[in-house]
Formats: sequence, structure tokens, C-alpha cells
Amino acid sequence: MSSSMMDFQHRQQNSFALYLLVLLAITMNSNVVNAQICPDPGMIYPCVCDISGMGKMNMFCEGITSTTELESLFMQDFPDNNFHILSIDNSYLDILTSGILNSKSFEEITIWQSGLQRVDFGALNSSYNTLSIIRMDVNTLVSFPFEELSFYTNLIRIDLTGNTLTELSTIASDSLEEFFLETNLITHIPVTTFRQLPNVNTIFLGNNTIEEVLSGTFTGQPNLNILTLNNNRLPELLAGTVELHGPDSRLIFSNNNISRIEPDAFR
Repeated sequence: MSSSMMDFQHRQQNSFALYLLVLLAITMNSNVVNAQICPDPGMIYPCVCDISGMGKMNMFCEGITSTTELESLFMQDFPDNNFHILSIDNSYLDILTSGILNSKSFEEITIWQSGLQRVDFGALNSSYNTLSIIRMDVNTLVSFPFEELSFYTNLIRIDLTGNTLTELSTIASDSLEEFFLETNLITHIPVTTFRQLPNVNTIFLGNNTIEEVLSGTFTGQPNLNILTLNNNRLPELLAGTVELHGPDSRLIFSNNNISRIEPDAFR
């Protein structure tokens, strides 16, 4: 074999070896970066942080004992303030106070079975531009700032199922698609409650104590195609109560006290 051919083979081998070294370095560096993104475990106990396969940070908390403990946790400086998921389960948080998450932002927030009673205006203000899902089900909520929903520019879904809310106010959101408020203590729905939700397609209000739905309450939402009002106390359905859109629309009014349905109640 000629010396030139041997030199060519050596160069190829060296190039391939260099490629492997660079690839290994990139992989190791990526792991180091990932390890550095999450806060130190000791800072956030009893919460834990992990990084998903998509490279997004998630924080999972169980056993938080008070609002003060959660507030102190988020007052600390983290290497990165931008998270994907915050999930708080089986804890005790009576109140989410304004600014409690400090400068940490999330795309999805779940608080489940944690005794939450009140959410103050501005509690999640660091996530106005990032939140797509708010889920606070199976708590004891008596107060929630519905009037703040218009500030969440990417909010798609809100789920407050299984609480003790008694009142609804006007809700405005250009992005909201799904609204779940089943199994609460709602007795009355103001006629303007859902008027400013151009993209809402799903509204669940079953298992409350709603005694009346005024004409026009569920009209004017151009994308609404699923509405549930089962297991309430409705005695009648007035003309112009509901207007659904789409071939797969669903309307559920079972288990009420309905004895009269006016013509054109449904459109």
C-alpha cells in the first residue's frame, strides 16, 4: 500500500475519532446544562424538579404544609425561572396570595386535593404570558379571580371542578377554549358571564345548584359545541337559552326539574 493511501486512511481515522470526541463532549455538556437548570434539591424540598424529554423543567410538590412554606420556597433565586409544569398534590394551601410564585413562570399549574380556599388577584401574575392550563380541582375554593382571566394571553383550559364556589362573574378571554366548573355550589349564572369568550368550545356546569338560566346566557359564543348543565335545579328552559355550533355538538340537561321548554330554547 502506498504511503499516500496510508496517510489518507490515517486522516480518515483521525477525523472520525475527532467527530466521536466532539459528539461525546456535546452530550456530556448537555447533561451538565440540564443538571444545572433545576434548583438544588435542598432549596425546594419537599418539591422535586425534573427535566422532560423535551428539555422543559417541571416541579412536583407533595406535602406542602402552608402558604408561607410555598411562598418562602419561591422567594429563592433559581438558576432558571421558566418552568413547564407546577403540580401541587396532597398539601395544605389555604390561600394563594398575590405574587406568591415570585418571578417563576409556568405553562401548566395543577393544585389538587390541597385544601385551597382562596386565590387572590395576581397570585399567578408571573405566568400571564405563559399559562395554558389552570387546574385547581378537588379543593375547597370559595373565591377565585375570574375577572383576571383576560390577562392570561395563552390560557386554553381552566378546571375548577370539585370546589365550593357559589358565584360566577363575567369572564373575558380571547384564548380560552375549555371551562370546567362541575361539582360546585353555583346557584345563579349572570347572563353576561360567557359573552366575552369567542373561542370557548366546552362549558361544563353539571352537579351544581343552578336554579335559572336566562335567555341569551349561552348564545353568541361562535365556537361553543359542548354544554353540560346536568344535575342542577332548573325548572324550565327559556327561548334563546342555548346556541351550539358544529356537527358534533352535545347538550346535557339530565337530572333537573324541567317541566317546561319554550319554543326555540335551543338553536
